[in-house]
Amino acid sequence: MGRQTGRLAFIATGCGTLCDVLVVDDDDLVRGTLVSILEDQGWQIREASDPDQAFRIIGGVDGCRVLVTDIHLGACIDGFGVAEAARRRRPGLPVIFISGRSDVLRAHPLDRDERALFKPFPVSDLLSTIREFIPGD
Repeated sequence: MGRQTGRLAFIATGCGTLCDVLVVDDDDLVRGTLVSILEDQGWQIREASDPDQAFRIIGGVDGCRVLVTDIHLGACIDGFGVAEAARRRRPGLPVIFISGRSDVLRAHPLDRDERALFKPFPVSDLLSTIREFIPGD
């Protein structure tokens, strides 16, 4: 049998806790809404309300396939810092930045494995963006 990739390989190896998407947002309502929408799609979701909680999840989970993070997290470390730390553990991790302010990207041009959505955004935009990174789910 050929080498397994993606979700099947992750399950087969028994590594960590399966996580399709890690959602990081300091706004409980926004985070809860995003988590609910993504779980309704059948994805396994982990959530964090601040950078420290996100770092604990990132440090303990080997399989999150996409990071969705607010840029302004009401902390010393913003979403860009969360993404940078996550990529130290998992280089190439796809990141979807969300923000209510489009001007925040002037100082942070997006890489090929990054996308940005600006609040309010249609749910379909979030879902299609995630599916770019984890097709077939």
